[in-house]
Amino acid sequence: MSELKGRILTPEGWIDGSVGFTDRIASVTPGRVGKDAPVILPGFIDLHTPGGGGADALGGEDSVRTIARTHARFGTTSFLPSPVTAPGEDLEKAVAAIGLVAAKRGADEARVLGAHVEGPFLNPERLGAQPPFTRAPDAGLAERLLAAGPVKIITLAPELPGALELIRDLSKRGVRVLLGHSAASYEATLAAME
Repeated sequence: MSELKGRILTPEGWIDGSVGFTDRIASVTPGRVGKDAPVILPGFIDLHTPGGGGADALGGEDSVRTIARTHARFGTTSFLPSPVTAPGEDLEKAVAAIGLVAAKRGADEARVLGAHVEGPFLNPERLGAQPPFTRAPDAGLAERLLAAGPVKIITLAPELPGALELIRDLSKRGVRVLLGHSAASYEATLAAME
């Protein structure tokens, strides 16, 4: 078992002491530490990670591994790679690569929990930094994305034709749907939330 000493953030607040661990935390023991003791925090979980370390989530398995190593160095222990809006075939390849990394994590990598696909079912007038590859919600493409790998979240604009049906289907299948890059009215947003 390994041990780290320092200022530890616990569910009850800050304590001085040590953390004993193997692949999981085994113990938290109060004790004295020096005034320059390191801060020990729980690992961060990032649900929207388009890239890191000069790589992006559309770039294939090597890129996703670069992102995983980069984020692990800065305290993110788990994350969802988030490919930006792209043509359907590119998104399918990206999700498949994310699935490969999720299935076989490297020792120095943050854990890949699945994919967060941001688009392509976005409002073209609300792209923000997204590339212009939007399209109307498409159950066939959504099915291909789910078949390609572990899609956990899809961001879409609920006001688009076919969005409510797609939200219902994705939700039934355990995919979280986020509303984004949208010009939805209050009423359209409520309908999507229902």
